[in-house]
Amino acid sequence: FGRKAADLESDLVWGMLTSNPVMADSIALFHASHGNLAGSGSAISLSALAAAEQAMLTQTSPEGNYISGNRPAYLIVGPAKKVEAQQALAAVVANDTQKVNIFAGALQLIVEPRITGNQWYLSADPAAFDTIELSHLDGQEGLYLETQNGFDIDGVKTKARLDVGAAVIDHRGFYKNPGA
Repeated sequence: FGRKAADLESDLVWGMLTSNPVMADSIALFHASHGNLAGSGSAISLSALAAAEQAMLTQTSPEGNYISGNRPAYLIVGPAKKVEAQQALAAVVANDTQKVNIFAGALQLIVEPRITGNQWYLSADPAAFDTIELSHLDGQEGLYLETQNGFDIDGVKTKARLDVGAAVIDHRGFYKNPGA
């Protein structure tokens, strides 16, 4: 029951990211007007990561102010992009400053099997900037288990319930590249 409850919570969170839901402003989570979607898909490269980082760093609040804490912390990929992402984040000992990988150690790699295809994402640290909220019913923060001893037969009936939901809080903490 515990493993299935954890899977459900993960399914809800990753489902929010991959389904591109419509936000409160009636625009999809990843959209050109939100400034968090690459104009065209590309491989994970120094220039593509730099463009994605710049898009996140230049996001503004609804009042037009720059947002502190909205810095990329995670590079999120599916299994198809794992090796490419590892190469893009690898530390390289360079004899020339033009060959230094500035993203080595700057982003943490998350490989998520629920992400299919070539798309890749950047995400701010959810501890610094609200991205996706996973919430439980008040008073039901964990898995609820109930058992009933059998009277007519030898055995125990068990039921489990998890009152949980997920929603995207703000589009500014994410960036998506459709990949190539």
